[in-house]
Amino acid sequence: MVSGSEFQLEIRGYLYLTRFHPMRNNRSVLDLEIVGMGEGGKRGPKTWALAVLYAAAFGTLLLPFGALGTRFGAWDFGVGFIFLGAGTLITAIALIGSVVGFLVAIKNSSALERNATVLALIVSSLVLSVVGVQVGSVASVPPIHNISTDIVDPPQFRKLIAERVESGANPLVYDSEVLGPQQQLAYPWITTKTLNGTISDRAKEAAEIVQNMGMDLASLDVVDGVIEATDTTFWFGFKDDVVIRIRPIEASKVLVDVRSISRVGQSDLGVNARRITEILAGFKNK
Repeated sequence: MVSGSEFQLEIRGYLYLTRFHPMRNNRSVLDLEIVGMGEGGKRGPKTWALAVLYAAAFGTLLLPFGALGTRFGAWDFGVGFIFLGAGTLITAIALIGSVVGFLVAIKNSSALERNATVLALIVSSLVLSVVGVQVGSVASVPPIHNISTDIVDPPQFRKLIAERVESGANPLVYDSEVLGPQQQLAYPWITTKTLNGTISDRAKEAAEIVQNMGMDLASLDVVDGVIEATDTTFWFGFKDDVVIRIRPIEASKVLVDVRSISRVGQSDLGVNARRITEILAGFKNK
């Protein structure tokens, strides 16, 4: 609009409504006056708030990315753990940044920044809680990966030996003096199970149990009562091998022993003990 010597130009943009005053109060100056939000305009959160949110999201995505990359053969588990460590570190930084950012947003009464930092805080807290549980598992179980119901005469593998050697897996030797006391202290319920039935019937049942648990059945010997299978973890694709031995003790009674051993790693986080427990629980009492 034109009013006297003053020419006023209004620009209605996405973010702000601005007015340019080439002549104001008879002075030849160019004034820029921000008078408010433009029609339908919206203001997004500031860059620092978005950076915190993006860091939380990026760190979170690195965790499954590293694990699944290992599972599908893109890299070995060492690289996968590097992704895991980097993701955890970035998420921890995002957590600290979100707390600080939230306090700043509260002080500045900025709803958009507050919402972004709260979301980053929730995401990073949940992720670090899951990581914390895993770290706690490492501390709560012994650093072993070879578990057997019979620690004096553990079941022996036959079919899977060659595959384990080829893959460079952990040795199959069960050192009773070293592993036995640690296992009994941590998992006292892992013991031989006595069942009614014949070797043949219980061997077939054992094969059915491991297959129902999602394992790959490697061998089934209903005469000797030896069953071998391999279990693969979901995230990293770690392979653990299982052997079940069934021996007669008297007419229509058998002893069932189970052994589960990881191919890689030192601590199994209690996975092998939980697997043996589930297998033994799967047998029906007759």
